[in-house]
This record gives sequence, structure tokens and C-alpha cells, in this order.
Amino acid sequence: MDAPLYSRTDGYVEPRLAQTEFGVDAISVADLLRSDALLAVVEREVPGFGKMARAPRLYATLTNVTLREMASFSFFAGVVKPGALERIDAEFRTLPTDAWPGL
Repeated sequence: MDAPLYSRTDGYVEPRLAQTEFGVDAISVADLLRSDALLAVVEREVPGFGKMARAPRLYATLTNVTLREMASFSFFAGVVKPGALERIDAEFRTLPTDAWPGL
């Protein structure tokens, strides 16, 4: 018996798990830094965030903290202005779901 022939698939897209929650309280900073769309939103409210978040002393925590948690670090004292996280969260939710990071 011959094996079946299948046509080549050109449009394959690697699957990724859907985000169950979305926002500054749910996305890890590591996932945020991997998404150009999300990082652009944060950078508008907190200029230089990407560079600050990639500091070697913070590297070990990036997958374990959210943006809200990181904003409470003394490293970011005075950098995140009042109301910035709420504006970032609202703008995140306006982005198309394909801009959301996977789990």
C-alpha cells in the first residue's frame, strides 16, 4: 500500500495558546517586551521602559512580574506617572488579538 500524498502547505502558521486574560495585570513583562505593538503602547506612556526593563538586574524577574508589579519596583519610582497604567491597559484592549502575546 502506498502512503497518501498531501499537497504542500504554504500558509502554515505556528499555533500559540490564547491569552486567557489581557491587560497590565495579566501579561508578563517578558511577553510585553516580545510584542512590538504592546511595547509601543507602553513606551508612549513610559518613555525608555524597554531599555529600563532589560536591565541585567531585572532579567530574572521578567517572566514572573506584570507591568503593574514592575511599576511598583523602586527602580521605576517616579517613572510611571499616575494614571499611566490605566491608560496603557485601556489601549492594550483596543489592539487586535493577533497583537496579544501567547501564554
